[in-house]
Order: sequence, then structure tokens, then C-alpha cells
Amino acid sequence: MKSVYLAAILFLLTLVFSCSENTNMPDYFPMKVNNTWKYAGEMAKMQVTEETRTNDKIDYHVVYFDSLGIPIWEERHSRIDGRLYWTSFTPQSVFIPEIRFNPPLPSSPLSDRLGDKKVIESVETRLDSTTETVPITVEYEVESIETVELPCGLFPDCVKMRMTISYTEDVEKPYMAGTSYIWYARGIGPVSYILPSGRSTLISAKIGNRELK
Repeated sequence: MKSVYLAAILFLLTLVFSCSENTNMPDYFPMKVNNTWKYAGEMAKMQVTEETRTNDKIDYHVVYFDSLGIPIWEERHSRIDGRLYWTSFTPQSVFIPEIRFNPPLPSSPLSDRLGDKKVIESVETRLDSTTETVPITVEYEVESIETVELPCGLFPDCVKMRMTISYTEDVEKPYMAGTSYIWYARGIGPVSYILPSGRSTLISAKIGNRELK
């Protein structure tokens, strides 16, 4: 079960991609209450369950479920100045603490240009008994722009991204270290992913009034 959470963390951080300041990018991870994605894997479903608006941002609560419909982790995202950022991760596990990021990390690809790269320096705060802070380095690259064909639909111009996470200091529990890949479809979100522990593809989704199955 612990490997599921480690894979989940890698999956979550793979969602965190930024390689340019292009403000005209389409939405590759649409956030709206009740938007739901289902996958053929251990991480079987993610759903936006809550939206809170303030003067300068919109906060979203996203819950992830296993194949039995049991919540396995939660995360928070914020839309600030039109851009989506990932701010925290809360597992339903005693093995991994709640993790927050400072600065928060972009939650969707900000480039659809082949070969674009970016390195992000951030700090993960582990909210355990010691409230440990650990610096991390996240490297991203747009490896290809592909058409992904699945039973639930044909998704042209998907952004395939590579993500490699490393620690700048020695840590006892490097929860996020590793390399993963994810394919984002415009207006849909993640449609396929490869993690060190496994891979999966989208089997259905509800994005606003649109349903894929």
C-alpha cells in the first residue's frame, strides 16, 4: 500500500509543470466542482470536490480514490492571476505526512512547445511531529506533442512531459525522488501516465457538461 502513496506523490508532482510564461496557453487541467477523471490503475479516480473564491484567487479541493472508491489522498490547488498552482498534498496514510510547497508549484503545462525545459527550486514542508522542511529540485521537459487514442476518445496534440525530482540535501525519506511521464490533453487533463511503479490511461471523464466514456 505504501508504494501506492509513493506513486501518487510522483503522479501529483508530474502534474506540476512550467516551462514558459505563455499566458495564452489553453487549459490542460480544467478545474470545476464535480469534474472527474477515472483511470485503469491503482489511482482510479480524481474529483474536484470544492471551490472557494476570494478577492485574488480561487482555491480547489481535489480528492483521489482507489479502485474500491476509498479516498487515498487529497490536494489543494489555487488559481492566481489566471494560473493554476498546487499548494498541498494530504495522504490518508500514517507513513507519509501532509506536504506543502513554498513557493506553490504550477499544476498544468504552461508550454506546448517541443523541447521546452524548466528547472524549479521549491521547498516541501512535511507537517509531521518535527515540521521538517526539505529543498527539492524539479526538472521538466516537453518530450513530444502526440495524438493519444483511447477507447474513451481521440486526443490530438497532447503534451508529453518528463519530470525528474531530486533532493539538494541528503534526506532519510526521499518521498518524491524519481522520473515520471504524463500526457495532457487540451481541455481534458491527464489522459495517460507512466510512473516508476506502473502506468495507466484514462477510461472516462466528466469535464463540465462533457462526458467521455
